[in-house]
Amino acid sequence: MTTRETDAELSDSDLVLATLGGAHAAFDALVRRHRPAVETVCWRVLGTHDAAADATQEATLLAFLHLQRLKNPDSFGSWLVGIALNTCRRSIRKSIAQKRWLTPIDSSGVSQADDPGDVAQAHDMARRVRKAVSALPPGQRDAVMLFYFAGLTQVEVATELGTAVGAVKTRLYKGRAHLRTRLNDMEEPTMPEKKSKASRSRDAVMAVMDVARYPANDPGGVSRHVVRLEEVDGDRDLKICIGESEATDIALRLEGADLPRPDTYPFAQRLLEASSATVKEVRIHMLADEVFYASTVIAAGSRLMTVDARPSDALNLALLSGCRILVSADVLSASVGGYDTGTELPEADASQLVASVRERFRHQPRVSTP
Repeated sequence: MTTRETDAELSDSDLVLATLGGAHAAFDALVRRHRPAVETVCWRVLGTHDAAADATQEATLLAFLHLQRLKNPDSFGSWLVGIALNTCRRSIRKSIAQKRWLTPIDSSGVSQADDPGDVAQAHDMARRVRKAVSALPPGQRDAVMLFYFAGLTQVEVATELGTAVGAVKTRLYKGRAHLRTRLNDMEEPTMPEKKSKASRSRDAVMAVMDVARYPANDPGGVSRHVVRLEEVDGDRDLKICIGESEATDIALRLEGADLPRPDTYPFAQRLLEASSATVKEVRIHMLADEVFYASTVIAAGSRLMTVDARPSDALNLALLSGCRILVSADVLSASVGGYDTGTELPEADASQLVASVRERFRHQPRVSTP
């Protein structure tokens, strides 16, 4: 077996630890594995292959010199891409300061022959976009940069970030929603446009944006867990109160977290895969007596089957499979945003819910087998 064949069998974590142990060939293997993604990111940001090659080389050197700072060896790929992006930003700032040239992302496609007012407006928009992207949470920022700037597919982004495709889709949806809000906040205030009746009467394709635990309504009561969905290409949202266990599982999906043992939903998905079936769509189609009703569309060969489900169960499967989530216009109209959390801040967000699960696993006694 050749050295490259051996390297291909090792994880990023194995290669990072080997590098830290003095095996420099392991670092070469890491660079070969992730160089295409890094070069693509640099080329997208800087616009020329020569500049991208220089930035890639500098980022690689910085990664080697500071490898001991990497907290999670399994995230080497996204960490290296982050270093490359910072390298590109420094290069852009230096070039602008020297007034040599403007990059495609800064110039937004305008040339020196364009009207100076248009150029200034384009530069201002690029500045605001960069500021909004840099303010995103790390997971969303990495996904947005790799997908929209680097041009990677969702599968490639998932590979680079070490997470599931469904989690990448959720991060992209959340990133888009946050960017839309941030960019709108940066605009001059204008009179809000009235939504047409047609747009309000449509069923909505929605994405799971977050899940959180809220304090009990009454002293001594139980905490409330609420999942929030937002319309992908609109401004409607929906909040649904769900059980603690299902909320925690949704948090695991959103954070791309893996546990020592699979929970119910990955197990259900694997059973579907073993039966050559896939989840095609999740629908939240009815609200009656303050109870939401959902269904899951399963495809098995040429057959389509609709299975009744609780929204929390259906949403967990949707996040795992990356399928479309469709909410009926009737539900959105009847719910008027869904469960009301008022002005209260949550006791715990998705990342904190995941942290508590990991803590429980860490303190669970190990069962020895004879």
